[in-house]
Amino acid sequence: MIENIATATKATSTIIVTLSPVYSSGLPDCREKLDMDLGEFCVNNRSNNKLQSSSSTHGLNESTISFDRTKGIFLPRWTLILIASLILSGLVIFTLLLFHLLPICTNQLNPIQGAISSSSSLIKSLSSDSTSNPRKKTPAARLPTAIVPTSYAIKLQPFIIPDNFTFAGDVKIILDVRESTDRITLHANNLTIYNESIKVERLTFNPKKEEPSSPSKQDESDDGSSSFFLPKSRSIRAIGDSKGTTINPQLVSTAIEKDNDFFIIYLNNQLVAGNSYSLSIKFLGNLNKDLAGFYRSSYNDTNTNQKRWIATTQFEPTDARRAFPCFDEPALKSIFNITLVHLSNLTALSNMPVMETIHRGEWTETRFSPSVNMSTYLLGFVVGNLENDTVKEGNRSFGVWGRPGTRESRKFALSIGPKILQHYEKFFDIGYPLPKTDMIAVPDFNAGAMENWGIIIYRETTMLFDPSSASIFTKKQVADVVAHELAHQWFGNLVTPKWWDDLWLNEGFATYMEYEGVNSVHPEWRTHDAFIIEGIQVVFELDCLTSSHPISVKVSDPDEINEIFDRISYEKGASLIRMMRYTLGDKVFREGVSTYLKALAFKNAEQDDLWHHLTIAQNNSSKSVIPVKKVMDSWALQVGFPLVTLTRSYGAGKKAGKLTQNRFLLSLNNSIESKERWEIPISLTTQSNPSWDPLPQFWIHSNEAEKSMEVSFLPKDDEWIILNLQEVGYYKVNYDEKNWLMLINQLKKDHNRIHVLNRAQIVDDLFDLARANIVNYSLALEVTRYLVNEEDFVPWGSASSEIRFLDSMLRRTSLYGRWKSYVLSLVVNKYNKFGWRAPDNPDDIASQIMQLRVINWACYYQHMPCILEAQKQFEAWKTAKSENKTNPVHPNLRGDVVCFGIQWGTEKDWQWVWEQYLSASTATEKEYLMRGLACSREPWLLNRYLEMSLDDSSGIRKQDGSTVFRAIATSGYGRDIAFNFFRNKWDKIVSYYGKSYFAMSHVIKSVSSSITLPFELNQFKSFYESVKDDLTSAQRAFKQALEKAEANVAWMNLNYQEIENWINQQKTS
Repeated sequence: MIENIATATKATSTIIVTLSPVYSSGLPDCREKLDMDLGEFCVNNRSNNKLQSSSSTHGLNESTISFDRTKGIFLPRWTLILIASLILSGLVIFTLLLFHLLPICTNQLNPIQGAISSSSSLIKSLSSDSTSNPRKKTPAARLPTAIVPTSYAIKLQPFIIPDNFTFAGDVKIILDVRESTDRITLHANNLTIYNESIKVERLTFNPKKEEPSSPSKQDESDDGSSSFFLPKSRSIRAIGDSKGTTINPQLVSTAIEKDNDFFIIYLNNQLVAGNSYSLSIKFLGNLNKDLAGFYRSSYNDTNTNQKRWIATTQFEPTDARRAFPCFDEPALKSIFNITLVHLSNLTALSNMPVMETIHRGEWTETRFSPSVNMSTYLLGFVVGNLENDTVKEGNRSFGVWGRPGTRESRKFALSIGPKILQHYEKFFDIGYPLPKTDMIAVPDFNAGAMENWGIIIYRETTMLFDPSSASIFTKKQVADVVAHELAHQWFGNLVTPKWWDDLWLNEGFATYMEYEGVNSVHPEWRTHDAFIIEGIQVVFELDCLTSSHPISVKVSDPDEINEIFDRISYEKGASLIRMMRYTLGDKVFREGVSTYLKALAFKNAEQDDLWHHLTIAQNNSSKSVIPVKKVMDSWALQVGFPLVTLTRSYGAGKKAGKLTQNRFLLSLNNSIESKERWEIPISLTTQSNPSWDPLPQFWIHSNEAEKSMEVSFLPKDDEWIILNLQEVGYYKVNYDEKNWLMLINQLKKDHNRIHVLNRAQIVDDLFDLARANIVNYSLALEVTRYLVNEEDFVPWGSASSEIRFLDSMLRRTSLYGRWKSYVLSLVVNKYNKFGWRAPDNPDDIASQIMQLRVINWACYYQHMPCILEAQKQFEAWKTAKSENKTNPVHPNLRGDVVCFGIQWGTEKDWQWVWEQYLSASTATEKEYLMRGLACSREPWLLNRYLEMSLDDSSGIRKQDGSTVFRAIATSGYGRDIAFNFFRNKWDKIVSYYGKSYFAMSHVIKSVSSSITLPFELNQFKSFYESVKDDLTSAQRAFKQALEKAEANVAWMNLNYQEIENWINQQKTS
């Protein structure tokens, strides 16, 4: 069995439907063909067909049978001619009737069913048409709605064995038929399905009250039907005729539709509406190394130095179909009964607690309790040599798992996870519905983490925190990600979007709630303040492009779905939820969210459901009613965000002004009036009467008549005014120049009179307005002069983002030296204050952020005391290592020490750090070493490093390759190297990572972010034109990168001279 599996599952992109194994020897070309073209369908040796079918009557066809001698009946030639003429005439008549009747027939079918016929000639015609242009994509289709699953029994046996890495499986699905049909369409991808195993049985449910059957009472021959979780009033039995013979539909043929990952089963009889059926399928799969579906991960055992393997999963958004045939859409929730057969020395985990384990020598069968009603993408299972720590509260357990040797690193996640879970229960007023929560750190994981219900899977860097080697920033990252994934247990798991159009309901809420969750365990970290620079201001960078998209966006195929896992769905969604909370008030917001979750628990929702329940909560309060749907649709259904401009009228005691709204765009189109209009909450304060409550005082409406409005309650002419208090509204603000100058003067004189979040807002808004050519750059640069006195990490976070942009624009100009001197004049005093000493208060994350930021800028701009200290600490680390002593460098500062030690060191230093990377035992240590290696100034080292990132045998995991790319592309010395490597090695990059690689968009943006010259832009455009037809989920990222590059080139032409003039006027030492 293992040998057969090892050679039967080399496909990586499509379904392979095979015949019974007894006939497999009759397919001599099938496996060889798979090695050359992984898109083959191994039946009848037909290639290049999007729609392919196989007869299953006997499992034989002309390509699998040969005869030793001639047999048959011999006829005269004239008889053959007559027969041929009759057949030809019949075909003509049949074709005419077909074309006459086909429009009537297809109207009764769904789009996919209407494209399929039992006529082989029609199948050939559709196949050839669909492949005439290999780059032309057919519209993606949803599954037919005639059949819905209600429960699955899934048994999987992973063979975690080198040179095998496969899994055997069988699935039994209970189906409810809503409309009569003679076919079953479900999803499958990269699976070998045995046609002979496909079995459909009609079921009835006995009206007797009984508990779900206990698996312990089943004998080994049980088909698994009794393990389904059924309502107490129903139990399954098959229907038979009066003689006891079962009347069941029989398999006629199967087909696949590659574009949609459809596996289609044709039956000889109708599945009758109102009835239930079971569908059984046996299959084989590949434990791939693509970090998707059911895949393999590895680590080196620190005790034996041997490689160990783990089988784990990642199904979101559309990869459950790579583990088992299923109805892989979020709205098709079901109950899942999971059984994992695994080597007895390994541990198996899934969404629910273990119900029973059966030991059979070398193998163990682990059966899990039936799940709650849930979507396929939330399933998860892990098999490997794992250890855990678990805490229990009543009948509920909370466990953290990892590879052996990670116990100390798991303690922090275990200390905060249960507390955050309890906080969410109180916040949402809904108890966590599962009996256990497991969090597992695996060595290889594409994203940061995945919220599988009851079995959350993480990268090691996002769950493990070793206080002896990891920085406070790693600790915060772990807390952020844990809080994010636990929030998903309500938003996404308990209530799931009907379709991926509303992905933001999952990710936007989880992103916002992560700040709420971390604040509940570490309020001293000021996470809600940090959201300004980590959330709203970050997503502004993307949403100011014409190539952005609304948070609620129509998507169909997996490529489009993958595209919207971006900052718009996450950070913009979170920003709008934050705005909604402050606009409605905390009490109304929480009540509305709670009733939304309760009403739709274990079901599916769309954004209008949320608006409905928030409206009800508001109606129950005594506050004035806001039209929630109208307001929020203006933000959710439109792309971009508004720029609110206040133009004051000065003189003669007018105290008046004009407010206008227009879409903010980076591409210098802000002078053109946009068609978009928003419902905008306006909060404000004045110099003489400062109040920072962000509750809206009035609204700018979206109707055409109110695209501008007069206001008459402004302060005196010599007093400033600030709009959008605490930057709660998702919009930017512009003022007339006089008001801007009054604000800048206030910051220079006494910045503490302005709220810290509005200080960050002023810096960010001014620089973005200057980039868009709305205000002069001299005005934006003037605000930076106050930073000499600014001590808070939030405004400095906004300023650092703008400094990085200007650095990338000016680095290759003659102005760069004077620019460096100016930035150093802002940070040197702070560098002298903070130095490299250990923090006085280890829990004061704000001061530690400031210390690291100041050191980073001081060393980056070659402040010699900083560089010398970095080199000193780098050598101290090397010495300690040679003497087998503990690293003396504080964990917070190790990243900078490695980076600047490499940058000013030798080739031997680079090689030494590389050896430390290979031998590092923790993922967080590997990460800062990996980033530090990208700081080299040697082009050949950076080129070699990029090559190594595309070779998993080098020691760099596939999940980390994009980190290497981005680190080099954003370094001062590697930008051109990464850009050229990206273009020249594109085919190799795509071959290694795949077109839908999760981090591909980040790679694209990083290598193009520093384009400033027309020649570079033209190179990038030409490259895009050469690959644009084959970009799949990277298409949007390329367009956004191009738009930013065009804006950069225009920026240089418009702003360079003004910036040069301003910097030349500054006095720097």
